[in-house]
Amino acid sequence: SNIFKCVVFVRVSNRDPRSGGSSLQDAPLFAFGVRTPTMHVTEGEVELVVPEQPESGVGDAVFFNPVQEFNRDLTVAVLRAHESEADRDRLSYLDANAATGARGVRAANAGYDATLCDHDADAAALCRENLARNDLDGRVEERNANALMHEERFDELGLTPNRKTVL
Repeated sequence: SNIFKCVVFVRVSNRDPRSGGSSLQDAPLFAFGVRTPTMHVTEGEVELVVPEQPESGVGDAVFFNPVQEFNRDLTVAVLRAHESEADRDRLSYLDANAATGARGVRAANAGYDATLCDHDADAAALCRENLARNDLDGRVEERNANALMHEERFDELGLTPNRKTVL
């Protein structure tokens, strides 16, 4: 049966990845029309381009929250466990309100048919850049995630509720 499963991932760690987690390297550049300076972050087995910001999650701009790295690690672990129990080869994953696409890129790297969705043009551009940077297949939708979820079914869903977005 085609069952829609929803998993909401919550903050589980307050550690600062800059003191032993993610590898943050200052490398200002401009990616795919994104007008804010960016930096490179290595997380898990993927490299991401994320907006450079002194205060993660402040304001309406696309942001990357490094504190959520452990949470994303758990997401990948859960996805891999679920995939091993699946009755077909490739499961689908939606990264709703994707922002930089960190969770969706990591899901694609874990073997999922990933769709990264965000209504923000800069976010969609970063998602495309991050999939390409890691040589991963995935689909990027620049639109309202709620509309997409109404039209399509996904085996797994990652939803980031802490961003001011239209959902």
